[in-house]
Amino acid sequence: MTSPPSALSADEDLGATAVEYAFLIALIAAVIAVAVGNFGGFVATLFEAAQEGFPGG
Repeated sequence: MTSPPSALSADEDLGATAVEYAFLIALIAAVIAVAVGNFGGFVATLFEAAQEGFPGG
């Protein structure tokens, strides 16, 4: 009994996998950059408000 042929052999699939991982890493980096950009100002405002609550702040 033979198994059905696959669309890609293991060697051909290896290059595609590396490219997919590169795209995934780039997507994660972009999401982190957007999150830091959006929440960075909010966090800075919180720290400034907390600093004003202390004497001499």
